[in-house]
Amino acid sequence: VNTVQKAVMPKSTMPILECIKIDASGDGHVVITGNNLDLCIEYNAEMNVPEGGEVALTSKMFGEIVRRLPDGTVTLTVNPENNVTKIQCGLSEFNIQGLNGTEYPAAPVLDEKYSFHIEQPVLKKLIRKTIAFVAAAEGKRPVLTGALFEIKNGRLNVVASDGHRLAIVRQELEEELENSKFIIPGTTLRELLKLLKDEGDVKVIVSDRHVMLDFASFQVYTRLLEGDFLKYESIISVVNN
Repeated sequence: VNTVQKAVMPKSTMPILECIKIDASGDGHVVITGNNLDLCIEYNAEMNVPEGGEVALTSKMFGEIVRRLPDGTVTLTVNPENNVTKIQCGLSEFNIQGLNGTEYPAAPVLDEKYSFHIEQPVLKKLIRKTIAFVAAAEGKRPVLTGALFEIKNGRLNVVASDGHRLAIVRQELEEELENSKFIIPGTTLRELLKLLKDEGDVKVIVSDRHVMLDFASFQVYTRLLEGDFLKYESIISVVNN
């Protein structure tokens, strides 16, 4: 719940976007999802599911309840007629109104162009060194509210600029990939900093309009920014001359 909440809108004109979705299949596989249409996080878990179903619960309320529950087994029971959800743990019991899970936006379907692996601490370092240079407001160039990820000559270059300052961090890649580039929104990069660990790796899957980061137990989908980034190499050339 704490993980997927990072992709939930705190306030929206669409109440469903303030929810997280719980989708439990009869074989015990449960997917918990947060989706604000720009960023989507799906968490996968195995649980005891006597009867499958799906429901969308208000993220803030459900999260507060979960954080206050005592240690022990938690049971969720959903009334399929009105989506009222009972949450039980020990002597604690809560009933909250849910929404129809079928109305919740689905995760993006990726048409994979290519993928690569990168160590989580390395990706965290790349983001941490560039995030302060990402533009906070759109202004005349919305692409500057994100960071450029450029694969070129066997290296991953991460570039950020607010129009006045420029940051470039380079990292050698172990996999051979064709030259390509994509722009990840700064809002997504800030959430990724909270999710990345100091060990393990992550698989990055790139499509035309989205990128998915596969952490094994959960997946992060993000919309890419469209447009041409700064021609940073020419800027560096001018400075060096």
